[in-house]
Amino acid sequence: MSERYIPKENEIPPQYIDLWDRHDRTVDQTLWDDVISLAESEEGTPQAERGIYKDIPLATLVALAERARGEKDPIKRYEMALEESPNGELWFDVLAGFTSDSVILRMKRQIAHYLGQEGKEGWKRGLDLGTGTGRLAKVLAEDCDSFIALDRVPAMIKEARSTDDDSVQYLVGDVTALPLKSEGFDLITSVGISGSLNKEQEIAFYTNIARVLEEGGVYYDGYYSDQLWDIGSHPGGDSSKLHPETRQHLASAKGILADMIVDTVSGKNEKIERLNRRELDELFARLGLAETRVELNQYGVGFRQLEKNREKFRRMHSGYSRSGEVS
Repeated sequence: MSERYIPKENEIPPQYIDLWDRHDRTVDQTLWDDVISLAESEEGTPQAERGIYKDIPLATLVALAERARGEKDPIKRYEMALEESPNGELWFDVLAGFTSDSVILRMKRQIAHYLGQEGKEGWKRGLDLGTGTGRLAKVLAEDCDSFIALDRVPAMIKEARSTDDDSVQYLVGDVTALPLKSEGFDLITSVGISGSLNKEQEIAFYTNIARVLEEGGVYYDGYYSDQLWDIGSHPGGDSSKLHPETRQHLASAKGILADMIVDTVSGKNEKIERLNRRELDELFARLGLAETRVELNQYGVGFRQLEKNREKFRRMHSGYSRSGEVS
C-alpha cells in the first residue's frame, strides 16, 4: 500500500495540478466527472470552508455546469451568467473567470502607473470591450473625459446600465467589427476576451483595435493565464509567489469546476485554433502596435500592453523590413 501524499507548505497537491493541466489541454466528460468527484470528496472538510466559492453549494455549481454545457447559443449562455447565485450576487460577478476585484484593481493600478510615467493626468476617451456588467468600465471612467463600454450581449448591457450613474455610454456590438469611427480613443481595455477568439476573430479584433486607437493611445488586455508553471505551481514546486486567495482557488475542485463553467460560457472550452506567438508578433508589427509590457501577477492574471506609438514601434521593430513599419 502506497503512502498517503502529504503536500509541502505552499505546495498545490498534484491531483489539482493534474486536473488544471488536463483542463488547459482538453475538456471531455471524463474531466468533468473527475473534477466533480474530487469536489464531492472535499465536502465537509476544512478545505471546503475556504476560498471564494465556500458559500456556493456544489450541487448548484454542477447544475449550472450542466445547463451551460447543454446550451449551444453563446448569447443564452451569457444570459445564464446574469442569474442570481446562492449568495445573492450575479453568477457573472461570482465566477472569477468572468471578472474579479483583483483584476479590476490591478488594471487600474497599471494604467495609473502608465499615466505617471508619461506625465499624463488622465484620458480623453476610453473604451472597454466585452464589458459584461460594466464593473471595470465604471472604475476606469473616473479618469476619462468620456467612456464607452461595449458588449455583444444585450442583457449584459441592460444590466450594466441599470447600475450606472451615466458616467459610461453603453453599446451593443461585436468586438471583431466595432461600430465606431477610426482613431477615436486613447485608452482601450478588455479582460478575458482575446483568449476565447479563434485565429480569424483575433485578427479582426486586433485590427479593429488598431483602427479605433489614436496615435499615442494604449490598449490593455487582461487575461487569465493557463500557464500555472509560470507562477511556481508545477508539481512539487513552491507556489508561495501566488496570492493566498489564488492558491486556495487552484487547490479547490470547486475552483476548477467554476473555471470550466466560465470557459464553457465563453466558448474557450471549444477546440479552436489560435494565433501562436510568432503570428501575434507579425500581426502587431503589421498593425503598427508596439507590445511594450507583458506580465503575469500573483493572482494568475496576465496583462498585455500595446501602444500605437510610431517612435516606440520603430525602436522595437528596427529589424523588420520597411514594409512592416509605419510611415
